[in-house]
Amino acid sequence: MVHRARKLAFALKVIDTSKVAGQEDVIENEVAILRRLKNRNIVQLVEEFHTPSATFLVMELVAVCMIYTLCINTKMSIALC
Repeated sequence: MVHRARKLAFALKVIDTSKVAGQEDVIENEVAILRRLKNRNIVQLVEEFHTPSATFLVMELVAVCMIYTLCINTKMSIALC
């Protein structure tokens, strides 16, 4: 997903509401937690949209090379990344 005016790329998480029927509170809880978290090591929630059939979470896009670099710099096992 790309913001046309600012030319920024974002990740889009789509949650099919028919597959989580009866668990709406779990989705609301996830969104509430993501809104509160502000840390450079956690993918940020940018925006959320709700329709009758899906919930869309627009999130910061993290490139694979950034994840690999983080693993190397923090001496994490590559298998975990």
